[in-house]
Amino acid sequence: MRRAAVCALLGLALAFDGCTLISGDVGILWTNRPEFAAYTELFNASQNRYKIVVVYKAQPAESLAEGGKPPDVVIGDQISSMPVVR
Repeated sequence: MRRAAVCALLGLALAFDGCTLISGDVGILWTNRPEFAAYTELFNASQNRYKIVVVYKAQPAESLAEGGKPPDVVIGDQISSMPVVR
């Protein structure tokens, strides 16, 4: 469990450090995985540069396909790497 948390924190740090889509220093994460709420709390508490806001979406891929303003990161079950055409 500790290894999974460290990997998730590292992944979030890398995703947000290299992401130019983040407006300001706040990133939006859509997920249907409840453990990411704890991971982002740890990430937010571990540094002062970025803040991640978690938004629960039961079907994050479908929510992304609906249009509107997309989040900075989407993590969920049964999501494949697919291009988003706008």
